[in-house]
Amino acid sequence: MSSTLLILLPPRARLGRAAHSDAPPRAGQGAEPMEFEYLLSTDGLGLTAQGRALPDALPAASACVAVVPDGELSWHQLKLPKAARGKLQAALAGMLEEQLLEEADELHFAVATQADADERSWVCACHKSWLQQHLNALEQAGRLVERVLPLSWPGEAARAHVLDRLGDAEAQDHVLSLILSDARGVTLLPLDGPLTRQLLSPGVGELAWTASPDAVQAAERWQGHPVSVLAASARALQALQSPWNLRQFDLLPRTRGLQALRQWGRQLMSPAWRPARLGLAGLVLVQLLAMNVQAWQLKSRLRGVQAEMSSLLMGAFPATRVVHDAPLQMRQAADALRARAGLIGERDFEALLSAAATAWPADMPPAEALKFEDGRLAFPATSWSPAQIEAFKRQLASEGWTLDNQNGQLQISRQRGTAAGS
Repeated sequence: MSSTLLILLPPRARLGRAAHSDAPPRAGQGAEPMEFEYLLSTDGLGLTAQGRALPDALPAASACVAVVPDGELSWHQLKLPKAARGKLQAALAGMLEEQLLEEADELHFAVATQADADERSWVCACHKSWLQQHLNALEQAGRLVERVLPLSWPGEAARAHVLDRLGDAEAQDHVLSLILSDARGVTLLPLDGPLTRQLLSPGVGELAWTASPDAVQAAERWQGHPVSVLAASARALQALQSPWNLRQFDLLPRTRGLQALRQWGRQLMSPAWRPARLGLAGLVLVQLLAMNVQAWQLKSRLRGVQAEMSSLLMGAFPATRVVHDAPLQMRQAADALRARAGLIGERDFEALLSAAATAWPADMPPAEALKFEDGRLAFPATSWSPAQIEAFKRQLASEGWTLDNQNGQLQISRQRGTAAGS
């Protein structure tokens, strides 16, 4: 059974800012090993297992993906430049330099899967060394991360998710944060910030509201209507439906061919492809059934032909008691009758000699030696030219005979399916 391991990457440590409550803890300091929070799913819809473990202790799975928290990503929309794939990331860094809060050479960029040059597209940016560090730690433990997914991404469906983030650890205060994702991008705001209601007021009723379990009550009070509960694990599972894969450019996995094959296989086995799988299985069954029916019909026809030949043999030669090869037995019986009557058969020496004499070239002397065996007449052709042999062969073929040239010997025999005198 196929399974997917989701590894939730911890956010970077920042001064004056801690990780939100539904994210895994940060990496340890110094040589302390890093633990990752993980989710294991067999169908992409429900959880089979979850927990936290070191990279080499993570459970085995058919596929392994990493999920990046919202606060580690920034989203930018621009017209993609015309640049070679190897130079596109540098071109994006130059175009986005004034919009970025960090140095462009410290960031990793990813573009939409179907994006084309000279078209407006979304570009995602994140800290490169932070992401590379986690990917290296996982792959050194034998966990090949095939996809890197965002928790939120720009899309036509407008969504608002509220979660509880820890503020100053000493003050133990709680700050509600809102993650808004729609066609305008992905925005991370404090829920009680002065611009939040102003930003949401034009289309607040069209949003699909969710909240983490520890923030749902506060979100309902702020919003004024019920809000669906969406745990961090369920939200991470939703990321599997994302059309994005941030593992691009110099962060591509080394086994890209195998990776593409495995990804295609998982897509084929996904619930969305179940009708296609059933249709393909039905088509194969129909083809097998048709082949079996055709084979049965051919066998039935063959048995009918064999029965007719056996009946013909028994009728023409009543002395035959057992039929095991009707054509051979009929020919042997006809040859025996012809021999008793003193007639020449098409495989006899006289018939072959007569055919050779009829087609013999006028400028060729008689054969030096003749050899007759099993319906074949052979003689040496060391003095024959290729043109003479070809003319001799055409003349014999017009009378229903075959000429073979083997090791300087010409062999005459009756063509298959040709009766004497035809």
